[in-house]
Amino acid sequence: MKIFLFGHPHIRLEIAGSTNTYARQLIEAGRPLNGTVITSAFQYNGRGQGIHQWESETGLNLLCSYILYPEIQVNQLFLINKMIACAVHQSLRNLTGCTELKIKWPNDIMVNSGKISGMLIETGIKGEVVSHCIAGIGINVNQEIFKVYHPEAISIRMLTDKHTDLDMVLGELNKSLSGWYEKLKRNHEEVNNYYLDHLYHRNQQMEYVINGKKVSATICGVDDEGRLLLKTGGDEILKLRHGELHYLF
Repeated sequence: MKIFLFGHPHIRLEIAGSTNTYARQLIEAGRPLNGTVITSAFQYNGRGQGIHQWESETGLNLLCSYILYPEIQVNQLFLINKMIACAVHQSLRNLTGCTELKIKWPNDIMVNSGKISGMLIETGIKGEVVSHCIAGIGINVNQEIFKVYHPEAISIRMLTDKHTDLDMVLGELNKSLSGWYEKLKRNHEEVNNYYLDHLYHRNQQMEYVINGKKVSATICGVDDEGRLLLKTGGDEILKLRHGELHYLF
């Protein structure tokens, strides 16, 4: 029987401030095994990107953080982000059968205008090498009522009209992450191509807010530094970092 790298060992918590914070404390206290996952039934300080928090009712959604040691150069850091986003996207496609799933740069998973998953990826640097990575992943599974968000929140249950076992979601995610981690080590282009093929709004002319101004532009890719590439009407290519662009929903 094949044992997947990701998800072993599995540390289960009933409550945590943040699984990412718990993972960081484990790393500071020693060196947990590559692929260790921490799950919590509830987080009272779940974090998203920037100042945002991740909402989840107790026991209804998958809240987890993985610890890994990717051994890649700092200048390849965004490859980790891409790999994890690809893995979450693929696992959700397998679980739901939904063909409308997209990766919203840098690493949210969308279904049309609804957000089903978000990630918070934190790394440690030693010299020119990424010494460790903590990948916090939240997947909306069985929750049906959310606060008002932009974009709005959506869950697996809202897509399928079925209750889904959280351990089954975790198992699918473990499998997908393990496969994509092997692809990352073997051939970066597999990761790059999948990420771009499923990039939200790619090759579509849309309106965004950039530096406080509404701009009509087309997402055409992501560079090696993780900057989003947008083509404006004047054929100018903008290179934007996270936080410099606001999507309109």
